[in-house]
Amino acid sequence: MSDFDIFLDTDNELAFTVAIEGANTADVRSQFVLEGPRGINLCFEGKAAGSEITVDVPSLKGIMQEGRYNSRLEVIVDDRVFTPLQMAANLKPAIKVEAVVRTAQRVTGPMVTAAVVNKAKPIVESPVPVAPAPPAVKPTVAPVPAPKPAPAPIKPVAAPVARSKNSGLDALLEALEDS
Repeated sequence: MSDFDIFLDTDNELAFTVAIEGANTADVRSQFVLEGPRGINLCFEGKAAGSEITVDVPSLKGIMQEGRYNSRLEVIVDDRVFTPLQMAANLKPAIKVEAVVRTAQRVTGPMVTAAVVNKAKPIVESPVPVAPAPPAVKPTVAPVPAPKPAPAPIKPVAAPVARSKNSGLDALLEALEDS
């Protein structure tokens, strides 16, 4: 038969099916034997109920260590011992939890934080849409020509008058005509 597990830190209940012929079941006793180290065996009493034998194995923590041990079921009928079953039992903890304390010093130093500040411009809404202003046109100044001076009036020249030979007066008139 294959191996089975017995948990060290909890109570265990083992159940075996046994067929006994030729004896009254009221006279049958049973025991489960767990062979320990250095020749020390632990023996647990079984209870028969019909063709089934149940054995309660209490917690063995502190009594036995983890490992693989030989075991057997003994049935006692009319002062005779029968061993219908022999197998190996694995003794192990049901749940194994280990905790280790680890201390660490938290290093605190200067702490720098930064944040983005976004100032929103106020939005002005008008009930009537405003048309965009036409592009500004810069007036160009055209030079205005200066008025031309009016020509000097022409003085009518009188027809030459016969003159007498007056020397002083003739010279004056000639100077005026030349100008």
